[in-house]
Amino acid sequence: MKEPRLRLIDPRVLRHLMQHAPDGRPISGKTLGDRVGLSKSKISALLHEERATVTQRKAEHIAATLGVHTGALFFEPLSTPTGMGSRIGKDTP
Repeated sequence: MKEPRLRLIDPRVLRHLMQHAPDGRPISGKTLGDRVGLSKSKISALLHEERATVTQRKAEHIAATLGVHTGALFFEPLSTPTGMGSRIGKDTP
């Protein structure tokens, strides 16, 4: 079974938290990546909206490193758009 992927809510929030890291000093993309097991380029892609998701485990590591709850940065997208495949409101044979 594939590990779920979580979507970054807003790269500006990630950037802000990196500027105000728990130890009182900004944390670079390279340092954050090293701490959570992602490359600097993948962190950069998150920050520049070139990449929107990471595995749940990586999302949890990013949030913990920045001292926030995972839900402050990431959410689990719906597997299908709301209402897709629903028979509610449709005529059934």
